[in-house]
Amino acid sequence: MKKLIILLTILFLLPSPVVEAKVTSADFSFNLLAKASQRESEKTFRVKDWRVVDGDTADFILNRQQESSIKARFLLIDAPEINKSAPYSQSAKRRVNELLTQANHVYVEYEGPEKDRYQRDLVHVWVDDILLSEILVSEGYAIARYIEDYIPNSKYAQTIYESQDYARLNRHNVWRDGDSNYLAKAEGLPRDALSATEPAPAPVIQNPDGSVYYENCKAVRAAGAAPIRPGDPGWDPKFDGDNDGVGCE
Repeated sequence: MKKLIILLTILFLLPSPVVEAKVTSADFSFNLLAKASQRESEKTFRVKDWRVVDGDTADFILNRQQESSIKARFLLIDAPEINKSAPYSQSAKRRVNELLTQANHVYVEYEGPEKDRYQRDLVHVWVDDILLSEILVSEGYAIARYIEDYIPNSKYAQTIYESQDYARLNRHNVWRDGDSNYLAKAEGLPRDALSATEPAPAPVIQNPDGSVYYENCKAVRAAGAAPIRPGDPGWDPKFDGDNDGVGCE
Protein backbone atom coordinates (compact mmCIF):
# COMPACT_ATOMS: atom_id res chain seq x y z
CA MET A 1 0.00 0.00 0.00
CA LYS A 2 2.84 2.35 0.89
CA LYS A 3 4.50 1.65 -2.46
CA LEU A 4 1.26 2.52 -4.27
CA ILE A 5 0.94 5.81 -2.38
CA ILE A 6 4.56 6.69 -3.15
CA LEU A 7 4.05 5.88 -6.85
CA LEU A 8 0.89 8.01 -7.05
CA THR A 9 2.68 10.87 -5.27
CA ILE A 10 5.56 10.75 -7.77
CA LEU A 11 3.14 10.73 -10.71
CA PHE A 12 1.25 13.68 -9.25
CA LEU A 13 4.43 15.70 -8.81
CA LEU A 14 5.72 15.01 -12.30
CA PRO A 15 5.18 17.91 -14.74
CA SER A 16 2.27 17.45 -17.13
CA PRO A 17 3.34 16.44 -20.63
CA VAL A 18 3.39 19.30 -23.09
CA VAL A 19 0.66 18.87 -25.70
CA GLU A 20 1.98 20.04 -29.03
CA ALA A 21 -0.23 21.80 -31.54
CA LYS A 22 -1.57 19.62 -34.31
CA VAL A 23 -2.49 22.53 -36.61
CA THR A 24 0.74 24.32 -37.53
CA SER A 25 2.01 26.60 -40.27
CA ALA A 26 3.73 23.58 -41.85
CA ASP A 27 0.29 22.30 -42.85
CA PHE A 28 -0.25 25.10 -45.35
CA SER A 29 1.37 26.17 -48.61
CA PHE A 30 0.85 29.87 -47.89
CA ASN A 31 2.40 32.19 -45.33
CA LEU A 32 0.26 32.71 -42.24
CA LEU A 33 0.20 36.31 -41.02
CA ALA A 34 -1.90 36.31 -37.84
CA LYS A 35 0.04 35.56 -34.66
CA ALA A 36 -1.29 33.98 -31.49
CA SER A 37 0.64 36.65 -29.57
CA GLN A 38 -1.90 39.18 -30.90
CA ARG A 39 -4.70 37.56 -28.89
CA GLU A 40 -6.00 39.41 -25.85
CA SER A 41 -6.02 36.85 -23.04
CA GLU A 42 -8.88 38.47 -21.13
CA LYS A 43 -11.06 38.24 -24.25
CA THR A 44 -10.02 34.70 -25.20
CA PHE A 45 -11.80 31.54 -24.04
CA ARG A 46 -11.12 27.86 -24.54
CA VAL A 47 -13.72 25.85 -26.47
CA LYS A 48 -14.80 22.62 -24.79
CA ASP A 49 -17.18 21.38 -27.49
CA TRP A 50 -18.72 22.55 -30.76
CA ARG A 51 -21.21 21.92 -33.54
CA VAL A 52 -20.48 23.41 -36.95
CA VAL A 53 -23.48 25.07 -38.61
CA ASP A 54 -21.81 26.29 -41.80
CA GLY A 55 -18.57 27.84 -43.02
CA ASP A 56 -18.83 30.89 -40.77
CA THR A 57 -21.11 29.84 -37.90
CA ALA A 58 -20.88 27.31 -35.07
CA ASP A 59 -22.33 26.50 -31.67
CA PHE A 60 -19.65 26.49 -28.96
CA ILE A 61 -19.45 25.40 -25.33
CA LEU A 62 -16.85 27.63 -23.68
CA ASN A 63 -14.71 27.02 -20.63
CA ARG A 64 -16.28 29.80 -18.59
CA GLN A 65 -19.03 30.13 -16.01
CA GLN A 66 -21.12 32.92 -17.51
CA GLU A 67 -22.92 32.21 -20.79
CA SER A 68 -20.86 29.15 -21.57
CA SER A 69 -23.07 28.08 -24.49
CA ILE A 70 -23.02 30.43 -27.48
CA LYS A 71 -24.00 30.57 -31.12
CA ALA A 72 -20.97 32.13 -32.76
CA ARG A 73 -20.54 34.07 -36.00
CA PHE A 74 -16.93 34.22 -37.20
CA LEU A 75 -15.67 37.78 -37.53
CA LEU A 76 -14.43 39.43 -40.76
CA ILE A 77 -15.54 36.67 -43.15
CA ASP A 78 -18.54 35.30 -45.02
CA ALA A 79 -18.87 31.76 -46.35
CA PRO A 80 -21.48 30.60 -48.92
CA GLU A 81 -24.86 29.82 -47.37
CA ILE A 82 -25.68 26.14 -47.00
CA ASN A 83 -27.52 25.39 -50.21
CA LYS A 84 -27.27 22.56 -52.70
CA SER A 85 -26.84 25.07 -55.50
CA ALA A 86 -24.32 27.32 -53.69
CA PRO A 87 -20.79 26.39 -54.78
CA TYR A 88 -18.54 25.41 -51.86
CA SER A 89 -21.13 25.87 -49.10
CA GLN A 90 -20.85 22.26 -47.97
CA SER A 91 -17.11 22.20 -48.60
CA ALA A 92 -16.62 25.23 -46.34
CA LYS A 93 -18.61 23.56 -43.55
CA ARG A 94 -16.57 20.36 -43.88
CA ARG A 95 -13.31 22.31 -43.81
CA VAL A 96 -14.28 24.12 -40.59
CA ASN A 97 -15.23 20.83 -38.94
CA GLU A 98 -12.01 19.23 -40.13
CA LEU A 99 -9.83 21.99 -38.67
CA LEU A 100 -11.69 22.10 -35.34
CA THR A 101 -11.42 18.32 -35.04
CA GLN A 102 -7.76 18.29 -35.95
CA ALA A 103 -6.70 20.93 -33.41
CA ASN A 104 -5.59 20.05 -29.91
CA HIS A 105 -6.98 23.33 -28.62
CA VAL A 106 -9.70 25.62 -29.97
CA TYR A 107 -10.16 29.17 -28.71
CA VAL A 108 -12.53 32.04 -29.41
CA GLU A 109 -11.46 35.65 -29.12
CA TYR A 110 -13.80 38.62 -28.89
CA GLU A 111 -13.00 41.89 -30.65
CA GLY A 112 -15.31 44.84 -31.13
CA PRO A 113 -19.09 44.40 -30.66
CA GLU A 114 -19.80 41.15 -28.80
CA LYS A 115 -23.07 40.34 -30.57
CA ASP A 116 -24.76 40.99 -33.91
CA ARG A 117 -28.42 41.83 -34.49
CA TYR A 118 -29.29 38.13 -34.36
CA GLN A 119 -27.69 37.87 -30.90
CA ARG A 120 -24.89 35.68 -32.17
CA ASP A 121 -21.52 36.14 -30.48
CA LEU A 122 -18.97 37.72 -32.81
CA VAL A 123 -15.65 35.95 -32.41
CA HIS A 124 -12.36 35.07 -34.01
CA VAL A 125 -11.70 31.33 -33.87
CA TRP A 126 -8.23 29.89 -33.32
CA VAL A 127 -7.28 26.29 -34.08
CA ASP A 128 -4.25 25.79 -31.88
CA ASP A 129 -2.31 28.98 -32.73
CA ILE A 130 -3.69 29.51 -36.26
CA LEU A 131 -6.50 31.95 -37.09
CA LEU A 132 -9.28 29.87 -38.64
CA SER A 133 -10.63 32.69 -40.81
CA GLU A 134 -7.20 33.23 -42.36
CA ILE A 135 -7.15 29.61 -43.48
CA LEU A 136 -10.69 29.70 -44.86
CA VAL A 137 -10.13 32.90 -46.84
CA SER A 138 -6.70 31.83 -48.13
CA GLU A 139 -8.12 28.54 -49.35
CA GLY A 140 -11.09 30.22 -51.04
CA TYR A 141 -13.83 28.89 -48.77
CA ALA A 142 -14.81 32.37 -47.56
CA ILE A 143 -14.47 36.04 -48.48
CA ALA A 144 -13.64 39.19 -46.53
CA ARG A 145 -16.93 40.70 -45.40
CA TYR A 146 -18.59 42.77 -42.65
CA ILE A 147 -15.24 44.31 -41.73
CA GLU A 148 -16.32 47.83 -42.62
CA ASP A 149 -19.55 47.49 -40.60
CA TYR A 150 -18.19 45.90 -37.44
CA ILE A 151 -14.48 46.52 -36.87
CA PRO A 152 -12.76 48.30 -39.78
CA ASN A 153 -9.70 48.77 -37.59
CA SER A 154 -9.46 45.14 -36.54
CA LYS A 155 -5.93 43.95 -35.88
CA TYR A 156 -6.67 41.05 -38.25
CA ALA A 157 -8.33 43.02 -41.07
CA GLN A 158 -5.18 43.38 -43.16
CA THR A 159 -4.47 39.66 -42.74
CA ILE A 160 -7.91 38.80 -44.12
CA TYR A 161 -7.58 41.24 -47.03
CA GLU A 162 -4.18 39.82 -47.99
CA SER A 163 -5.48 36.26 -47.65
CA GLN A 164 -8.31 37.13 -50.02
CA ASP A 165 -5.90 38.63 -52.55
CA TYR A 166 -3.88 35.42 -52.39
CA ALA A 167 -6.95 33.22 -52.96
CA ARG A 168 -8.21 35.40 -55.80
CA LEU A 169 -4.89 35.54 -57.64
CA ASN A 170 -4.44 31.79 -57.29
CA ARG A 171 -8.09 31.13 -58.21
CA HIS A 172 -8.81 28.98 -55.19
CA ASN A 173 -12.28 27.45 -54.92
CA VAL A 174 -14.89 30.24 -54.92
CA TRP A 175 -12.51 32.41 -56.94
CA ARG A 176 -12.28 29.69 -59.57
CA ASP A 177 -15.89 28.70 -60.09
CA GLY A 178 -18.02 30.35 -57.44
CA ASP A 179 -21.06 32.61 -57.61
CA SER A 180 -20.21 36.06 -59.01
CA ASN A 181 -23.02 37.64 -56.96
CA TYR A 182 -21.46 36.24 -53.81
CA LEU A 183 -17.97 37.37 -54.81
CA ALA A 184 -19.24 40.88 -55.52
CA LYS A 185 -19.89 41.24 -51.78
CA ALA A 186 -16.20 40.83 -50.94
CA GLU A 187 -14.68 43.83 -49.18
CA GLY A 188 -11.25 45.24 -49.77
CA LEU A 189 -11.47 44.38 -53.44
CA PRO A 190 -11.84 46.85 -56.32
CA ARG A 191 -15.12 46.31 -58.16
CA ASP A 192 -13.37 45.97 -61.52
CA ALA A 193 -11.19 43.19 -60.13
CA LEU A 194 -14.13 40.81 -60.20
CA SER A 195 -13.92 40.40 -63.95
CA ALA A 196 -10.49 38.86 -63.51
CA THR A 197 -11.94 36.12 -61.31
CA GLU A 198 -14.35 34.75 -63.89
CA PRO A 199 -13.10 32.03 -66.25
CA ALA A 200 -12.37 33.17 -69.78
CA PRO A 201 -15.05 32.21 -72.33
CA ALA A 202 -14.52 28.92 -74.06
CA PRO A 203 -13.02 29.52 -77.51
CA VAL A 204 -15.01 29.29 -80.72
CA ILE A 205 -13.99 26.03 -82.35
CA GLN A 206 -13.78 25.86 -86.13
CA ASN A 207 -14.47 22.30 -87.27
CA PRO A 208 -12.64 20.82 -90.30
CA ASP A 209 -15.81 21.07 -92.37
CA GLY A 210 -15.99 24.81 -91.73
CA SER A 211 -18.82 24.61 -89.20
CA VAL A 212 -18.67 26.48 -85.90
CA TYR A 213 -18.86 24.94 -82.43
CA TYR A 214 -19.50 26.82 -79.18
CA GLU A 215 -18.74 25.13 -75.87
CA ASN A 216 -21.36 27.13 -73.96
CA CYS A 217 -23.45 30.30 -73.95
CA LYS A 218 -20.55 32.31 -72.57
CA ALA A 219 -18.64 31.50 -75.75
CA VAL A 220 -21.69 32.36 -77.88
CA ARG A 221 -21.99 35.76 -76.22
CA ALA A 222 -18.25 36.40 -76.41
CA ALA A 223 -18.44 35.80 -80.18
CA GLY A 224 -21.35 38.26 -80.50
CA ALA A 225 -23.61 35.46 -81.72
CA ALA A 226 -26.27 35.68 -78.99
CA PRO A 227 -29.14 35.14 -79.10
CA ILE A 228 -28.66 32.06 -81.24
CA ARG A 229 -31.40 30.19 -83.10
CA PRO A 230 -31.81 26.91 -85.01
CA GLY A 231 -30.01 27.23 -88.33
CA ASP A 232 -27.45 29.75 -87.05
CA PRO A 233 -23.77 28.67 -87.23
CA GLY A 234 -22.90 26.77 -84.07
CA TRP A 235 -26.51 26.19 -82.97
CA ASP A 236 -26.97 23.43 -80.41
CA PRO A 237 -30.26 22.52 -78.64
CA LYS A 238 -28.40 22.68 -75.30
CA PHE A 239 -28.44 26.50 -75.63
CA ASP A 240 -32.25 26.55 -75.51
CA GLY A 241 -33.08 25.53 -71.97
CA ASP A 242 -36.70 26.70 -72.11
CA ASN A 243 -37.36 25.26 -75.58
CA ASP A 244 -38.68 28.51 -77.02
CA GLY A 245 -36.52 28.35 -80.14
CA VAL A 246 -34.07 31.00 -78.92
CA GLY A 247 -30.80 30.14 -77.20
CA CYS A 248 -28.45 32.08 -74.95
CA GLU A 249 -30.98 34.87 -74.39
